[in-house]
Amino acid sequence: MRLNKKLYNKIMKEGKEVFEMLENYDKTREWPIGRKRIDIAFDKREIQKLKQIKERRESQSQEL
Repeated sequence: MRLNKKLYNKIMKEGKEVFEMLENYDKTREWPIGRKRIDIAFDKREIQKLKQIKERRESQSQEL
């Protein structure tokens, strides 16, 4: 299928960022949409709840 110039320009305008990311990937073999790091802070009650949940799940898995 052959694109006319108007359609080609429209596609390039709308997807310019995506095409640049793909071009960069071709050059570097590094994908720019990688994992992101987030920092989370828990208070003491939340940590205790998580520990209790962990202990319950471990005990359930040992019963199997």
